[in-house]
Amino acid sequence: MNKLIRESLYFIYNGVRSEDLGLINVNLNSGLINEPFYGKRQVIKERIRWNPRSYLIDIEEEPLTFSVSFAFKDGFTEEQAREVARVLFLKNYAPLQFSSNLNKIYYGIFIGDAELVHNGAQEGYLELQFECNAPYAFTPVYTSSIYDYSNNSESGTEYIFTNIGDLPTKPQIIVEVVDGDSFSIVNNTNRGQKLEFTDLAKGEILTIDCEAESIESSLPGIYRYDNMSEDSEFLEMVRGNNYLLISGKVKIQWKWQSPLF
Repeated sequence: MNKLIRESLYFIYNGVRSEDLGLINVNLNSGLINEPFYGKRQVIKERIRWNPRSYLIDIEEEPLTFSVSFAFKDGFTEEQAREVARVLFLKNYAPLQFSSNLNKIYYGIFIGDAELVHNGAQEGYLELQFECNAPYAFTPVYTSSIYDYSNNSESGTEYIFTNIGDLPTKPQIIVEVVDGDSFSIVNNTNRGQKLEFTDLAKGEILTIDCEAESIESSLPGIYRYDNMSEDSEFLEMVRGNNYLLISGKVKIQWKWQSPLF
């Protein structure tokens, strides 16, 4: 089991280490420890009159929120407290990692009332609330090697994409057209989902963000949404191994991160 937040001594927020701020992560509760696990879920359902059964329409998930306490290791000065405020109270989401597992990343922002609890002698701790941008954490961003399919056969080449997260992930795919004018990627693990482009230019590089459903071409003023085949989908990689079939003479690089519980 992954080590959890309350076991951590230090943290990193937006690239700044808590040691540099004179802060450590502390657990102020006695007895059993409460750990953030998953954001609040609510069932959206429909009821028909005289029928006791509910019909599921959707699951609404809220961002994960949790409280933290950061203590000043060697006391604090006014300037030190101001520096902590400048680092922690951002106006956008930023990555938060804890020392027990730096490969588990929460993206979020500190919200609500922030309290500095102290003894009047400039010794104390901060009580803060953190709200994530999702109901869960994420893995680090992974970037693959550039895979060269310049000599790809007509039958294509198999490639295994491994998603080590707990939920499906939608990667960014960078494709360079080496020869010909088309390529396709078929995910045989996820119901044969296919991403295919035609009528491309030799040497063109496409950056395809499957989560944002965006396509950028290296050619100026060129938009390639109409070059997707009618049965194309932005790819989703299920948990575990995804067995892909890559067709076309291209070079491909993958970038992704996956949800973690």
